[in-house]
Amino acid sequence: MKMPRLRLRSGSGTSGTSGTPPRRSRAEAAPPAESASELRSWFRGLRFSGFSIIMMGLLALGIVILSPSLSVYLDQRQQITELQESVRLKQEALDNATDEQKRWQDPSFVRSEARNRLFYVMRGETQLVVIDDVQIPANTGPVATPELRRTETDWVEALAYSVLASGTTTKDAQQLQDAGTTTDEESE
Repeated sequence: MKMPRLRLRSGSGTSGTSGTPPRRSRAEAAPPAESASELRSWFRGLRFSGFSIIMMGLLALGIVILSPSLSVYLDQRQQITELQESVRLKQEALDNATDEQKRWQDPSFVRSEARNRLFYVMRGETQLVVIDDVQIPANTGPVATPELRRTETDWVEALAYSVLASGTTTKDAQQLQDAGTTTDEESE
């Protein structure tokens, strides 16, 4: 069995068997003049057949011929869209005006509008117009504060006393009322 021979390419810089050239770092990249010449040589290497040249020419001719027609078509589509929107808005305005006309043909609507707008009244009615010319002063009562305060009287005890006193009294309502007015007058 023979062993295959390995070929080393000159300038490859590899001692392995891969046969691929080593990658260059960016610092070792070819100068721009070499890349431009490589680009030119690549373009020279392109070969066009007569068929491909004719097809590219027909494609360019088609673009030149169709582009004005296409722009006119797109402009007309935009105008059609704008006109359709205008027709829709005019139709809405017409529908609103028709509804308004139908409302004004209703006698109850006319009567209510005459009352509201012109202050008309029917026979036997009296209309009152409220004029908002009186200035009401701001409330000058006590101002609520978020602070907690202790009350001077115990309201739970006063409620319990009131319930017990009203349930166990032997006085009639007139006597209780007379007694309540005298105690109120004395407390003032």
